[in-house]
Amino acid sequence: MVKPNKKVVSAVMAAVIAASAVGTVMAANTSGVSSSTAAETVGKYATNPNGGTGKRATITIDGDCSDWSEDMLIAQGAGWDVANRWKGGHENSVLDCYALYAAWDDQNLYIGWQMVNSTDTWANPGDGPLSDGGRIGNVPLILALSTDESKTKLSMNTTNGTPIWDFKGGVKFDTHVDTALFMSGQVNSGGTPAMFKAANASGDIDYSDPSSCVNFTTAGIEYAMDENFLGSELWMLDGDVIGPEEEIYGGQGTYVDALTMGHNTKYDSFYEIKIPFTALDIDANYVASHGIGVMQVATRGESALDCIPHDPSMLDNAMDSYSADPSTSAEKDDVDTITVPLAQVGGGQPTQPTEAPTQAPTEAPTQAPTQPTDPAKELYLGDVNLDGSVNNLDIVIIQQKMVTNGSYSTDEFKCADADSSGGVNLRDAIIIQRYTLGLIDTSKFPIGQLIR
Repeated sequence: MVKPNKKVVSAVMAAVIAASAVGTVMAANTSGVSSSTAAETVGKYATNPNGGTGKRATITIDGDCSDWSEDMLIAQGAGWDVANRWKGGHENSVLDCYALYAAWDDQNLYIGWQMVNSTDTWANPGDGPLSDGGRIGNVPLILALSTDESKTKLSMNTTNGTPIWDFKGGVKFDTHVDTALFMSGQVNSGGTPAMFKAANASGDIDYSDPSSCVNFTTAGIEYAMDENFLGSELWMLDGDVIGPEEEIYGGQGTYVDALTMGHNTKYDSFYEIKIPFTALDIDANYVASHGIGVMQVATRGESALDCIPHDPSMLDNAMDSYSADPSTSAEKDDVDTITVPLAQVGGGQPTQPTEAPTQAPTEAPTQAPTQPTDPAKELYLGDVNLDGSVNNLDIVIIQQKMVTNGSYSTDEFKCADADSSGGVNLRDAIIIQRYTLGLIDTSKFPIGQLIR
């Protein structure tokens, strides 16, 4: 069996081209959004969709999302795609990250993030997910930034070895993150929101170091929340509950617009935050020319439960049991390591795909090839370029051929047909991508196994 290669050989190989994109793989820039894996691009998910990296604008932080506009979108997700869907649907404080927005002016960086609670499409008022007005509770929310890849990456631990804010399982970043802002989901809850940077070469933070731990008031950071939804559509998973592997990553999920199902947006939460550039040691010109990376993470205080851009670690233990309450999901206390790129703000063209599929793949399979083969060569399912390993380059090749209507040799075709459907399309690329992330059931899809 070929072992999965979880590390991307280069940024060029890492760029997974969406089926609707036209052109070649984009080269990396210096925007600080690099990671060890490609961005998630399945279902309703997209990082920097349509090349959007935010826009210049001034936002008033007043708990009113009307200052924001959809052309500020830098990352998109879906509704009701969190662990509760598969285990623990009775719980309150639904933490469902839906969209991420960015803007900046001469003095400040502005980030907005949409969180949704679409459970009113099936639950009754007062039921668990709609208790406390369906609002997000006093739980930690994190805004992760990569402002400069030359800066020390955060370990997400303190110098004493404990996680920031005492997370039991915590969240780690394989992707570069040098600044993390921690705050409560309940604005003005009485806690002390703070911005953290590395205090030593190991990336640990020190609460007593004023350059490593800065409270929002000192830094001039402001945040607020609007009980509202920004957008004209709210796409959520619906239909039979199977599992995230099949529904999200396997293309079997059904998405519906919650706004057409009577969803009341009073249950949704739009957060906005202003971060002075002086607190980040950068300026507006740096953002415009270089760019920075951003991700928003939602937690219950033990482990991450959702993030935008979406990372597969949010659902890798969704159907297992939480140690303190077997009726709810192990995602509440597992250890999550973020590997996908952050969303890019400014800096010109992003390194992520410009557009992601908006529904389960429906493309017609590529026609079977007629080119000659080498009957003596060993073949491994998923090894499209026949180099003896399965990695993100194989995904890129499939999607490039979809864009250019390219042909395969017979051996290439056998290796690319990951679902053994007799054709090669976007679903095969998704299955191989999931394998490179270590998140595919190889008893169902034997990627990396010898097929000749």
